[in-house]
Amino acid sequence: MKMIIRQDHSTEKGFTLMELLIVIVIIGILAVAVLAALNPLEQIRRATDSGKKANSRELLDSIDRYTASQGALPVDVNTLVDNTPTSLATGTTLADILSALETAMEIKSGALSGADFTAHYITKHDDDSVCISFMPESDKFQTDADASGLQADCETTCVEDADDLTDCHTCVPE
Repeated sequence: MKMIIRQDHSTEKGFTLMELLIVIVIIGILAVAVLAALNPLEQIRRATDSGKKANSRELLDSIDRYTASQGALPVDVNTLVDNTPTSLATGTTLADILSALETAMEIKSGALSGADFTAHYITKHDDDSVCISFMPESDKFQTDADASGLQADCETTCVEDADDLTDCHTCVPE
């Protein structure tokens, strides 16, 4: 018996140009869908708001420790008008508070030196408690702020206009 070996070129391995283009288009569509779901700009804003909240918490905890050990609020905080939010960016408010906290060793020297408090407000209440607030940048933090419904003083309810709540801040403590 004689065996005939036939070479059939139709069984060659590889992909056609059309198959490759279809795969590339499908990968492109999936990549766009993933980017749309992750929304990198929102992730950056959320990280920024998380940093603002952590810095606010650290500053407020330091003020609380100072108050417990010294029996009074830091000097500059005592000059704040009750229930009136004061921007930490104005004048020397933040510098004076940090200086008093560092002098009393309630916060490490330079611990918050890189923190950006330009959009933060500090409010002293009638009972000498203090809150720190900021206007959130991310949708997640804004939704949470709208749910709490508080303005910069952490007591007054947000104003509701025709479309949505306005003036809602993230407050620390919550």
